[in-house]
Amino acid sequence: MSEQSKSRLLNLLALLRAAHLIHHTAHLQASGATSYADHQLFARLYGDLVEEADGLAEKLVYLAGADSVDALDQVLRIHTAVRRAVEASPELVQRSYLLEQSVQAAIAAARDGYASEGGLPLGLDNYLAGLADAHDTACYLLRQRLA
Repeated sequence: MSEQSKSRLLNLLALLRAAHLIHHTAHLQASGATSYADHQLFARLYGDLVEEADGLAEKLVYLAGADSVDALDQVLRIHTAVRRAVEASPELVQRSYLLEQSVQAAIAAARDGYASEGGLPLGLDNYLAGLADAHDTACYLLRQRLA
């Protein structure tokens, strides 16, 4: 695995962890006329993210070694992702939607990066496709809520 492909996967891992934090925070901060529905929506969105991040981290350890999932490196990447999300919108649903779009872009970047290296390992390709599918659903739900 090239350093560039590894970095793309580490960015994706950080985005998944940041999404968990953003969605969980929105779950706790939901208020107003749609607060109950929003509370439920955000619970659904953050519910699977720990498992998704863990699965990707395990793939990284398998493909690039245990040192690839350094805590300090991840904290810095997560901080950047959270900061960008918060700066992108003060509104909770919009913020989550934009972050989910970033997750999708990171999945595409990881897959495209491997294409230039001769292709993805089959298990990782399957895993990323599953992530893309799950986050398509998140984008759909958030877009429906924004409408």
